[in-house]
Amino acid sequence: MPEFLGAVHLPTATSSVPVSRAFVHALLNVHGYANDECSVVLVISELVTNAVVHGSTRPGERLRLIVTKITDGVRLAVIDPGRGGGMPHVRHVSAESTGGRGLDLVQHLAVAWGVDECTWGRIVWADLAVRAA
Repeated sequence: MPEFLGAVHLPTATSSVPVSRAFVHALLNVHGYANDECSVVLVISELVTNAVVHGSTRPGERLRLIVTKITDGVRLAVIDPGRGGGMPHVRHVSAESTGGRGLDLVQHLAVAWGVDECTWGRIVWADLAVRAA
C-alpha cells in the first residue's frame, strides 16, 4: 500500500519547475533516498514542465505535486485541470528538434508511468525504482 511522503501546490508557471525539483530533492533526503535522487528530480522536472506548458490552465489555477512511497521506490504524481489538447504521450521527434523529448525521458527512467483522468483534472504519474540509503 502506498505511503504518503509529501505534497505541494504550485502555480501554473515555469517558475514552478525549479521549485518542484527542490521540493522533491528535500523530500527524498528527509526520507532517506539521498543516494538515488537524480532520476527522480529529472522526471519531476519533465512532469511539471509538461503540465505548465500543455495543461491549458486558467489564471490562478494551481498544480498539485504528490509523492508517495511504493513497494520498490516512489511515485510522483502531478495533477492539473486537464484541459490540454489531448492525452500526454511520447512524441517521436527528429534529431534536430529542440523539444518534445520529455515523456520519452520519463518512459526510459521510470518503471511505469501513465495518465489518469478524473472529473477535476488529469493525473500524470511516474513510478521510479529508488532505494533508501
